[in-house]
Amino acid sequence: MPRLLDGPCAYPGVVMLAALTLLSPAPLQDLQWDRDVRPILSQHCFACHGFDAAAREADLRLDVPSVHDDERKVVVAGDPDASLLVRRILSADPGEVMPPPEFKDELTEAEKDVLRRWVEQGAVYQEHWAFRPVGDPTPPTVAERHGEPHPIDAFVIARLADAGLEPAPEADDRTLIRRVTLDLTGEPPSPEEVAAYLADVHPDKYARLVDRLLASPAYAERMTLAWMDAARFGDTSVYHADGPRDMWPWRDWVIRAYEENLPFDEFTRWQLAGDLLPDATQDQRVASGFHRNNGTSDEGGAIDEELRVSYMVDRVKTTGNVWLGLSIECSQCHGHKYDPIEQEDYYRFYAYFNQANEKGFQTRGGNAPPLMRVPTLEQTAEFADLEVRVAAAERAFTAAAPTVEALAAWTLTERTELLGLALPALGEWSSLGPFKAGSSKEAFNTSYGPEEQANPLQFTTTELTWTRRPGWPEGAVQTIGSTANAATYLHRTLTTARATRQVISLGSDDTLSVWLNGERLHHQEVYRGAKADQARIELDLVEGENHLLLKIVNGGGPSGFYFKQHGTALPEPVAAALRAAEPQRDAAQRDVLAAHFKRNVWADGRALGDELDA
Repeated sequence: MPRLLDGPCAYPGVVMLAALTLLSPAPLQDLQWDRDVRPILSQHCFACHGFDAAAREADLRLDVPSVHDDERKVVVAGDPDASLLVRRILSADPGEVMPPPEFKDELTEAEKDVLRRWVEQGAVYQEHWAFRPVGDPTPPTVAERHGEPHPIDAFVIARLADAGLEPAPEADDRTLIRRVTLDLTGEPPSPEEVAAYLADVHPDKYARLVDRLLASPAYAERMTLAWMDAARFGDTSVYHADGPRDMWPWRDWVIRAYEENLPFDEFTRWQLAGDLLPDATQDQRVASGFHRNNGTSDEGGAIDEELRVSYMVDRVKTTGNVWLGLSIECSQCHGHKYDPIEQEDYYRFYAYFNQANEKGFQTRGGNAPPLMRVPTLEQTAEFADLEVRVAAAERAFTAAAPTVEALAAWTLTERTELLGLALPALGEWSSLGPFKAGSSKEAFNTSYGPEEQANPLQFTTTELTWTRRPGWPEGAVQTIGSTANAATYLHRTLTTARATRQVISLGSDDTLSVWLNGERLHHQEVYRGAKADQARIELDLVEGENHLLLKIVNGGGPSGFYFKQHGTALPEPVAAALRAAEPQRDAAQRDVLAAHFKRNVWADGRALGDELDA
């Protein structure tokens, strides 16, 4: 691979090229609008005869090819003598010459000659180079002393020769590896890398060095850094409180795109509309996060629609800047003077973005919807492994089967116990509290004493005493006070003739903790209004009297609780199947009993099921 020239630092004369272009007469052949003519007209004529309609004189524009159609014959292609432009710039009459003498902006003889010859050659206008298709020009021929340079080098060498300049001598190896490593990775080479390059005698060692750097993660990160600046990347929301916002999955995708050398058309399509592609992959959807990088606000009093429109305007601007290389945002208020974009074009473009279904308000708790959850690369690998393990566990569980005799014995025993089951006798409720605290969290985490007793009624305090609550009904929400940031304890007994497992349903406003005979069964910090069945608790009751203790912490407003006794801990479909005599059970009921026995009673099935659940 031939090496490119080493850049402006190696060639002091290169920085003078722009000035030389203006100061030196254009060569007789190949006059070009952009290179030779437009700079002259821009400096001397466009102020009065250019794109600014407010400053335009004589309703004449010289910056567009429509001047050919002007009935005043301003420019007659191929005929400078018939062209008003040429006649006026060459005139010696102070009342006719352009620019007028009072502007003190006289054209040089060389500039006049360029304009005259341009008309003579056909007065060909060109679009701005940014709007022209990329061509494949033939590299110029250079002197033999330069060898066979890279095509880009050939253009540079030829231009230097036009200016009477020579390329600087080739840089030494130590300088080359430092320059290219800094340029491609943003970091200097290590001493070991320099030593290895100096010791390399391969004729293509520079090309191999470039290939190695282009394949390095550091190159991908270097390129991503510049792209993140263009994309206004940020892991915070930017405006007002500048709250958290996780955009790093998009950043990591860009790094991977550079590492994998994703084609630029796909790189573009995915970022602008990856989520709209048919059967979009996770990477394609993540890539479309490009336009979720815009700054968002959570300011109090903000209007959703006002902010949403602001975000759409930002996306139009960014797309125009990054992909079109245009300051398209100028046309939001008026037609563009310097680019071919009218205000109507701007709002046509805006319409593509003005379909987003997001709200304008950004929460302070993280990303605002719409959003997606994205696993890390490590989690993705773990998920793949888990899928294999889950499939194996499912096969093992499905293949396992208890004996018919074991299932029948269990069914008979459970049916006998269920039919003879009597619900525990419920004692009346008693309450103790409220115990006030500085916050609901403090009250939730503080032990005030009853929970430390096997029989909570034995706990006493000089300030508060247990109060009997004989009128509290079962199966209804009961109000128990409205003291904020305070804990209240509730107690009742459950008495049963034999040890059994029973199920109760509870509700609370707000937090809920549950103890049975001094053992804590439930501890949930949650803020809500009390409703039925917010918690389902299984109680292993001992023979005789059992002590049930609830602790409810009220964060604010009225507090309350809910209690209902269900009886057996068996799921209702299983209990219903057991209540039916064996000859009357249908196939569905037999399947329910077999599945419950296999998963919850049979030891081998419990082990396999627990492994699958885990």
